[in-house]
Amino acid sequence: MRWLLADTGNDFERRRKEQKQEQIERFWQRFVQEEKALARAARIGNDAYLSSWLGENLLSLSEDILWELENFSAAVSMQKSPMTESYTKLVITSGGRARARLLVNHIVAAAPNLPSWQFAAYKEPNQFGQYQDSRLKGDWSEAEVTIEVTDTNALDLTILSERFHKDGSKEDLALAMVLAESLLGEEILDKWINIVVPRSRQERKSPLAAVRLGIEQRQTVNIKDLFPAVTDTINQIKEALPPQPLWQYQCSERELEHHGRKPEDWEADQGADVNYSTLTNMPKLSRAPSRRYNFYSTAFSRHNELFCYLKIKGADELRENQERRLALARAVDACLHEGQVGCLTGSGITEESVILELMLHNLKPAVELLRQVAAQTGLPATSWLLFHDRDYQDEWAGLKEDSPLP
Repeated sequence: MRWLLADTGNDFERRRKEQKQEQIERFWQRFVQEEKALARAARIGNDAYLSSWLGENLLSLSEDILWELENFSAAVSMQKSPMTESYTKLVITSGGRARARLLVNHIVAAAPNLPSWQFAAYKEPNQFGQYQDSRLKGDWSEAEVTIEVTDTNALDLTILSERFHKDGSKEDLALAMVLAESLLGEEILDKWINIVVPRSRQERKSPLAAVRLGIEQRQTVNIKDLFPAVTDTINQIKEALPPQPLWQYQCSERELEHHGRKPEDWEADQGADVNYSTLTNMPKLSRAPSRRYNFYSTAFSRHNELFCYLKIKGADELRENQERRLALARAVDACLHEGQVGCLTGSGITEESVILELMLHNLKPAVELLRQVAAQTGLPATSWLLFHDRDYQDEWAGLKEDSPLP
């Protein structure tokens, strides 16, 4: 279901979202009521009780939700003598299921403030050697990791270890993914890591080395140093991003590029290249959705902007008339700039559709402005705002009240 943009839909969608919000509120109310029993069960390791309770209550919110529990003891200095403060961390996650991510984020954001509990929406990184997965038993201290920064602001990891087989088996790939998630945490793995490759020391090169494109930076570290090396690299990428939201740059400050892209990048029919151009000071941005395994706008903006696009289908005259398309693009760019909510970053056509790429700084006001432009320019009901971000795969907004499902 749509979550973030359900309010832009019909009465049925709005009511369904309200019902889900009420369910979430009741979940946390019941959690508070039974908090002492849950905390005691966590302390003594009563997994059967916890699994039953969380299964009954969390899965009623979404079958895509997963959870983990972990107990912590932290030394707290109290004047002359230290005391130990214990708490339980409950991680509520979508476990890689992108369609549940926005809902999970909302559930965790609504969590109550309880002294004996902490709540998180992603599995957090472990220190080296503190693995929770039984498949990672044994010594991995000899392993090395090559970190490669791609030209789409993503990181490729190659893990070199004597424990991997020479043929790069599926079992090795599963182990490499568990290692990466354990050491980096779920959020970094989802948003920044493009591919993870296991490699035996008997191999001379990575099995995927031949297909990698646009490697801008490379370093190799011992696996114990993976987390600080990756976080430092991510910070370098962020520091190189434009300091202002993209809409604050005038057209003269943005570079124009022309190139072709395959129509599958636009969910269009296959068979012809897209006639496509970009107007941006972030040329990496236009390439990233088709070349990044998981696209996230956070890799291209410091300001919570979302890279998305208008898809206008069934407007053959608009698609064939370049002057009209340019006029529409200028109108969209102008209204978003004036509203200080975003800007146009590119445009193109497929065999069936007109595509306008946008970077939006404030989503819901932007939708209203785009609907105004759609009404003024006579766009068809088959016009939608869609998203490149993996977590927004179920989100969309029709530009007309009678817009069908995209």
